Amino acid sequence: MMSKEASMITNESAIRKIALTGNIGSGKTTIARIFKMLQVEVYNADKEAHKILEYGTVKKQLVDLFGQKVIIQNSINRKALAAIVFQDKTMLEKLNSIIHPMVMKDFECWMKKLHSPKPYILFESAIIFDAGLNDFFDDVILVTAPQQIRVKRCALRDGVTQSKIWARIQHQTPEKLLIKKVNHRIVNDGKTMVIPQVLKLDKELCLRY
Repeated sequence: MMSKEASMITNESAIRKIALTGNIGSGKTTIARIFKMLQVEVYNADKEAHKILEYGTVKKQLVDLFGQKVIIQNSINRKALAAIVFQDKTMLEKLNSIIHPMVMKDFECWMKKLHSPKPYILFESAIIFDAGLNDFFDDVILVTAPQQIRVKRCALRDGVTQSKIWARIQHQTPEKLLIKKVNHRIVNDGKTMVIPQVLKLDKELCLRY
């Protein structure tokens, strides 16, 4: 069933909407950069969500929900917020219920600003399936990598302990289950070359749409 957030946007656009997803540390942003080099438009949902966190009305809701500890110098302390929601599934769901509708509304506005015809566009997000957005998209691309590699990547990138990364992973759908849900997969294990995979997939998507 399509989520409430997804139902906010009609599926009548001529632009084909492709989701690019992958669990934490899979390297989906790296893959998105390669698609951008091929002139594919990419909407980074996680990045836009960070901007939305700073909206005045949103900050007020978050303080009411999580307390003043999520505010530092009048901005959202994302590390403090993450420490809360990735230890409490209920709190994570409450946060998502605030942010997801606003992200989807912003995505709708972003699509309307695309002027030249595009065979397809990408919506990059880590939580396509967890948020119930998969039915909204015409296709889903999954980026995968071994769990140990993903943990190490995140620890280096975010400067947090591996135990905290493992805690976040527990709130995500296991990769082996995601693989069964998609038609397209890009392996980003540090050994398999990703550029040929992206080029092949781009050709397939352009021909299909």
